[in-house]
Amino acid sequence: MSVVLALEDFGSENSGLSNFVLSEETLEDRRLSAFEGGYKAGWDDATIALATEQRNLALQVQQHLLDISFTYHEARSQILKNIDPFISELLNKFIPTIAQDSIALQIRTELLTLVKSHLDGKVMIVASQEAHTYLEETLRNESLPHFLLESDPNLASSQVYLRVGSSEKCFDADALIQDAKIKISDFFREQQGRIING
Repeated sequence: MSVVLALEDFGSENSGLSNFVLSEETLEDRRLSAFEGGYKAGWDDATIALATEQRNLALQVQQHLLDISFTYHEARSQILKNIDPFISELLNKFIPTIAQDSIALQIRTELLTLVKSHLDGKVMIVASQEAHTYLEETLRNESLPHFLLESDPNLASSQVYLRVGSSEKCFDADALIQDAKIKISDFFREQQGRIING
């Protein structure tokens, strides 16, 4: 069994439409207008897409820079936080020992300078009883000009005075260490303030 399907014929003249004919010039104008409209719409879409892409890219770059900045400041904060106890330990335990060892070298250097400027003067080193023993052993092995080593019970163990004629020079290892502690503490306090305040 077959079914016949009857469809309207649009190609015939009796379809109810009158003949509509366009001139070649009008047809070309319409094609050109359609092309320009399509081109303009495509150009506008591309411009909008480019602006959107650039805005998204700028936002991504900005976010990455913020992430990097945050990571840098976070890492810096952690390093400073972790190094502070190390520096404090260094100042409290190792620096005094190093200062005691280096004070003899400082005294030797200053002693030679004073002796050169006051060849006829008597060189006197005044130190606490603890420092007296240490200096006596240390300076005995040095090839220094004759000097007189005295102890003064009123001096702290870190203080040593050099006297030649009317010139006097004071060495105070504890004062130097305390000054270093204050400066380092101030540094970490300032850095902590920078971290908190951004």
